[in-house]
Amino acid sequence: MNQERKCEWCHEPIPENRIKTAKYCCQEHYYLAKKERSSESYKNSTAPAKEIKRNENILKRVYLLPELGREIFSEDLQLLGLNWGCSTGETANSKNQIFKIVGAFAYYLDPLTQKITLEKWNSKK
Repeated sequence: MNQERKCEWCHEPIPENRIKTAKYCCQEHYYLAKKERSSESYKNSTAPAKEIKRNENILKRVYLLPELGREIFSEDLQLLGLNWGCSTGETANSKNQIFKIVGAFAYYLDPLTQKITLEKWNSKK
């Protein structure tokens, strides 16, 4: 029973003169597949940083609202697309309120009022 091996790139038969563990019919297809895997790996490794930056930009947009007399509520951030599960850490203030850190900002969501307290975050505090 001689089962024909197929190239993982083009699905054509792998020549008999290639080593028995070969997954590709030629070096070119091996390198094309390797390049694709590398590109996918890079996208996966940079995705979390991009999401944190996106969240940070959302917080940056609303940061000055309290100074203009407008409170920030969870619904505001929800409408802007904040990813609540994405942060770079947490910290507590003197009132034991847990702030989520997102890049250069830290926010606290009051569970009763849904009001957001937003501060610039200095990691050297």
